[in-house]
Amino acid sequence: MEIKISSPAYEGDPFYRGAVLRLPASRLELLDAMDIARIRKGEAMKISITDFNHLFLNKYADIEHADFEELNLLSRELHRNYGVDRGRYENAIAIYASEQKDGLLSCKDLINALFNMDRFDFYPGIYSLKTLGEHTLDEGLEALMGPIPDEVYPLLDLEKLGSYAKEQEGGVFTSSGYGVRCRSGWDEVYPGLRRERQEQEKPAMIAVYLENDKCMESGSKLWLELPCEKAEMERVRGVLRVQRPGDLQILKIRSQVPHLKYLIDTGEDLEKLNQLAKELAKLEPEELIKYKAVLEYLDEESLTEAIGLIERLDAYTVCPEHLSYGDCGRAYLQKQGIDCTDPAFLGFDFEAYGKRRCEEEGIILTSYGSITCVKEQVEEQIEKQTEASREEPTEDLGKGSEREEAESMDLRMGM
Repeated sequence: MEIKISSPAYEGDPFYRGAVLRLPASRLELLDAMDIARIRKGEAMKISITDFNHLFLNKYADIEHADFEELNLLSRELHRNYGVDRGRYENAIAIYASEQKDGLLSCKDLINALFNMDRFDFYPGIYSLKTLGEHTLDEGLEALMGPIPDEVYPLLDLEKLGSYAKEQEGGVFTSSGYGVRCRSGWDEVYPGLRRERQEQEKPAMIAVYLENDKCMESGSKLWLELPCEKAEMERVRGVLRVQRPGDLQILKIRSQVPHLKYLIDTGEDLEKLNQLAKELAKLEPEELIKYKAVLEYLDEESLTEAIGLIERLDAYTVCPEHLSYGDCGRAYLQKQGIDCTDPAFLGFDFEAYGKRRCEEEGIILTSYGSITCVKEQVEEQIEKQTEASREEPTEDLGKGSEREEAESMDLRMGM
């Protein structure tokens, strides 16, 4: 299931797109989507479902104010019940919503509807009062209206007959057909969230799903949040029964910095990843957004480069207010005192104008805003980092092959 999150502050802005998030998603991925959507912690957030197969849920449920964890659960349940007929499911929630005072369901109701579909009859292909009247006529009117003389049938208005049947049955039309309740009641299989989620004062930067590929016993996989202390790393190695650093594999990675998932291959990068997480945790929210923007722009290819980038951030300027090239084009014109709401700009291509101006001034657009950099500062800082790495003393690890020496060092570091 795919959702779009957006800020009410930008409502009506033609250049604002919010952020799209594929569910189920982690809390870290939500935090990143909020940065892309320009939503700060504590600010209001609007949610809508965007993928075609589930668009109908927006009509029957209060998705806009839904709890993120329950949306995640709904997504998992819909995926688990993938074989369920969509028309029958929409039929069930449409009828149940019509029975509610405000006509809207909660995420809890949407989840429970999957377990209550047998309480509703569904007639696909019936989309109007006239086709419902035809169906009612074919099924026989006696059950609905009592005995009717044969000569009356040709005089019946099918649309009025459908309206009468719908009123008597309490039926509902959906995008897939017509439905009625056939059995009373509603099973509350899922009781809803029972506890308030306690937000971490400083949320994790990265979460990794680890496996010991040399130990295939049950329980040989687990999630580890980074940054973490050496003792926690040792505990994880013990739980996974890791004998050698190369045995530890990273199966999945979730992060507030999405580009990092392209830099990880095996568990041998775990120490560097933890080092990076510690550095990222020191950044203020604005600095973290800046880091993500620059990392997206530079498309760094290694963890070493990603760590070194933190020291070079001062050479870049990021403007989160710039939403798109069209927004940049509008901003350029407004700086010159031009009223862009004037009817003369109705057909103006702000996107093309903004892109051309950005290229002229060396401005790069990312998901998090626009970037400008001072080339001389970047080159100077890279040179300093290169010199520092050359001056670092190399430690004599003793006898044995280079691989054995590296593994020994990793073990001492808590891999």
